[in-house]
Amino acid sequence: AEDYVKFCCQYLLDHCADDLAFFNKMIDKTVLARVKSVAESNFARCSYTEAVEILTVEAKKRKGKKKFVNEVFWGCDLASEHERFLAEQHFKCPTIIYNYPKEIKAFYMKLNDDDKTVAAMDVLVPGVGELVGGSQREENYDTLKTKMLTAGLDLDEYDWYLDLGGSGRARTAALAWDSSAWSCSPRASKTSEKPSHSQGGQETPEDNKKRDETRRNAIQTKPKLPPTPPEFFHFKYYQIQARP
Repeated sequence: AEDYVKFCCQYLLDHCADDLAFFNKMIDKTVLARVKSVAESNFARCSYTEAVEILTVEAKKRKGKKKFVNEVFWGCDLASEHERFLAEQHFKCPTIIYNYPKEIKAFYMKLNDDDKTVAAMDVLVPGVGELVGGSQREENYDTLKTKMLTAGLDLDEYDWYLDLGGSGRARTAALAWDSSAWSCSPRASKTSEKPSHSQGGQETPEDNKKRDETRRNAIQTKPKLPPTPPEFFHFKYYQIQARP
């Protein structure tokens, strides 16, 4: 994420100098300096827990109109005012916050060993707050299924996601269309099996067990990389279903 943001900023400086000069003159006189600063800075890194501790200390110092509008506590979703304080006043540089509480992040994010946080991160920059967010996707089938149930999701509505093995591969597929950076695995069409519905058209415990085992193997077995796209890339291999 750091390399990506810095590359984008440097690209703007190298290829869009006239546009930046215009914005710097007509819109915000700090734009050019801010872009240069991000391109040249080493990003700070701080866990969510450490960030909350820093913000809690700062909140106790603030009085009157300078107080944070949003309360700070472990488990809160950091507001823009919190993010900007960290990037602009505390670290005074772009900052990566990582390991957020699982309760405030999506079900598909990788659960950490502490069973309290997920492997998610946000890149904070001065003047904005959060600029980029991302996470490692949950690859453990049983954990993924449990998190979906805990979130109150209907597994029948997300069976296509479980068949694809999670990991955001459906979205990555579009990027792989004209890129050599292939990261999709065409495993759904080869490993997905429909339950037998052996008793009156209804799924039996044996059907569910077989389906779970098939999906678990699909997710946790590392596939061989396919031939170089676009020759290999065909949407039929992914069987992506649009849901309302």
